[in-house]
Amino acid sequence: MGQRIQIVILVFIFFTSLVLITRISKDSQIAENGENNTAHAQGGGYHLYLPLIIRSPFTTSSYYMNHSEADFNPPELGQTDAVNYLQAIQSGDRIITILAWGQPCKYSDTEWGAYEYTDTCYRVSNIQIDIQNYISGFCAQLQNIRPGGSGQYCGYSYNTQQVPVIIGLGVDNCIGGLNCANPPGSPTNAVTYEHGQAWGTMVQSINSYVINHGYGYQIFVAGAMDIEAPWNTYTNTKAWLDGYKDTCWRNFYNYGTCDCPDGYQPYAPFARDWSYDRIHEVSQRGLPVKYPLPEIYHTDGIDARRWQGLSLWGYLNGYSKITFQELLTQSRACSQTQNCDLYNTLNTPIMAIQQLREALDADWRTADGLVPYSRSTDMTWYPRP
Repeated sequence: MGQRIQIVILVFIFFTSLVLITRISKDSQIAENGENNTAHAQGGGYHLYLPLIIRSPFTTSSYYMNHSEADFNPPELGQTDAVNYLQAIQSGDRIITILAWGQPCKYSDTEWGAYEYTDTCYRVSNIQIDIQNYISGFCAQLQNIRPGGSGQYCGYSYNTQQVPVIIGLGVDNCIGGLNCANPPGSPTNAVTYEHGQAWGTMVQSINSYVINHGYGYQIFVAGAMDIEAPWNTYTNTKAWLDGYKDTCWRNFYNYGTCDCPDGYQPYAPFARDWSYDRIHEVSQRGLPVKYPLPEIYHTDGIDARRWQGLSLWGYLNGYSKITFQELLTQSRACSQTQNCDLYNTLNTPIMAIQQLREALDADWRTADGLVPYSRSTDMTWYPRP
């Protein structure tokens, strides 16, 4: 009897210690760029979800870009990110970051651009220079830390199986106006086939820049769009995607919302001309779409349940379930502006991953749809507003 009591006491002490360790451990903050708060990367903490202890995800920063701010410095931002992401690169992880430029616009009769979350159109040729400067700063810093081999100028290659750093070059599908609420066919709409062509040409040119400078083993550039059904029609959004794929063979990521019903509701109405089929097409199966980078912002878990419903729709309609590789939050941007609590969009990466995993695992047809060591990226205003 005495031996049994000792065993029980030891087991109790063991699990109590685990809980205490979990409560006091926090995600390590790898780096933060002073007062500007330009970048962050998290990883290494441990959280207890009985009966398992799982490692916190590595979290990169993604950016709402705005060149009009005085401290806008893409090479410096790239250098900071290189230091912040070094741990993940050394461990062989694959990570993603989005450089988001806002609503498409027409700069002139011959050139397109993006609004950068302002009311001024910034032309694509200048955006391309900024992105290349970011990549140049990123690779110069990695090269300075540990040089690459012959012909490699973006630091040492720790991962020979795949290119470790994906940089998504994004705009959104906003049609214009307050909260993107203009009616379809508004003259302010620049989500067009032609803009898609211009953006695809830019992405392809930046890829050539990456290859020609010896960065291609470390950097993979891709197109991206924050697609949200209330913001624009499927017809306009699909036209933009067609323009992109007709000029660019690089992957494409939808880092937007799934504006589907809460959970799977096959006969529920959708915004504008959208449907389960059309959201699935621009997120998962349509060329050149790779896979979705889902926004999981809301603290009540509704975003996760909506994406689960879309995955279930795919399973029921002859497609495989969606396997989510990464997800997107905006907790960093929320801390900069202090306005997200009005919309309950304050999810942290850990909260978002837990919500999406629970939603997917609630149905065997979508279960295990989030990779075990899923990665996340968190939106940040750059520079800080």
